[in-house]
Amino acid sequence: MNSGKTATLPTLRAEAGVVEYPDGGRYAVAAFTRAASTAAVLPAADAVIGAAARIAVDALRAP
Repeated sequence: MNSGKTATLPTLRAEAGVVEYPDGGRYAVAAFTRAASTAAVLPAADAVIGAAARIAVDALRAP
């Protein structure tokens, strides 16, 4: 993501941003997760947000 904003509360995390490609393509992406854990650091949740964003943008860019 070239620009983005993260938000976290106990059990909730969100990420919104814009993915920009060299060919001029731009995609707004937002993801929201809810976890059972109240831990401030949840790398697995962050990884899921990134993976979901990648899958969504790849699908939009597919011919």
